[in-house]
Parts: sequence; structure tokens; C-alpha cells
Amino acid sequence: MIQKKAGFLNEVIYNNIVFCDGKWQWSLSLNNLSWLIKEIIQTHATTEYLRFDPFYRNLKEKRQVNFDKYRFAIECRNDIDEGAEKLYLENCLGKSIVEMGVDEIRRGMIQFPLCRLDDPDTYADKLRAYIELFYKLVPEIRKQLIEREGFKKEDLLFGEISFEINNSWVNMPIF
Repeated sequence: MIQKKAGFLNEVIYNNIVFCDGKWQWSLSLNNLSWLIKEIIQTHATTEYLRFDPFYRNLKEKRQVNFDKYRFAIECRNDIDEGAEKLYLENCLGKSIVEMGVDEIRRGMIQFPLCRLDDPDTYADKLRAYIELFYKLVPEIRKQLIEREGFKKEDLLFGEISFEINNSWVNMPIF
């Protein structure tokens, strides 16, 4: 059973992804994720942790491809300094910041931002930046599905990009 986490923002998230009296969680399409982000921003609140895990599911091929490298994970804390941001980015990307190029750092800062718990405006900006980035990544994802995953161009219409939403309390089967 999925339990609601305290707070208005967490209730908004819960109400958009949980069904059957808390037994199951929906995955969201890109359009539904955009809608949820708008709702989250309208709450003018933050939460300690929020993660979006994108994947592509194709009904014809009966296959799912996870896109962990396009994940979004925002963490909000009481205090943040430059060292904390650097460490968080390194942990999320699995390598030292000195091993990263400028573009990788820039994109990593969008995908894995830190935010203060008392700063809903920055929180909203980080969410907007991710969805804007993701829209730009869709052609890259399409190319990967064809070139690396072996999907035929004409079969891509039998699938869609979806997102699993994790808010530190959600850990149930996805539909």
C-alpha cells in the first residue's frame, strides 16, 4: 500500500499517480508529466525529493527501454553550498566533476539539481528547465530507439515515452 507523504505538494503528486486505493502507481506520458509539473509549480511548495525516470514502452514489440541517463532527480535541503552541489552531481552521475566536460556539467545541473526547502521559486525553475531539456532530447531518444535498440521507424508509433515518478515514498508496481 502506497502511503501519502505529508504536505500539499506530496498530495498533488500522490493524487496524480496512485490508484486503486493506494495499491498501484501509474506511469505518466510526457504530456501528463508536463501537466503534473504545472500543478506542482502552482502549489508554490517544495518536497525533499522528487525523481522522474523516463522509459519507452512499445506495445507491438512488447519491449521497454529505460533511459536512466535522462533521469531527473531534485533534492531539497535546509542548507546548500557549492560543495554539496558538486558532491550531489558526482554521486548522481557516478564520476568526478573533473572527468566531466562543460556540457555534461551543464546538463547534469539541470537533471540533478539541489534546491533549498524554503525556495519554491527556484524549485519551479528547476522543474521547468528539466521539461524544456527533455523536449529537446526527444529526437535523440528517437534516434537511439532506431539505431541502438533496433526499432523500426514505423513501429515507434506503437509506443510512447513515459515516466515513473518517485517521491521517496513511491515504490510499487507501475502500470
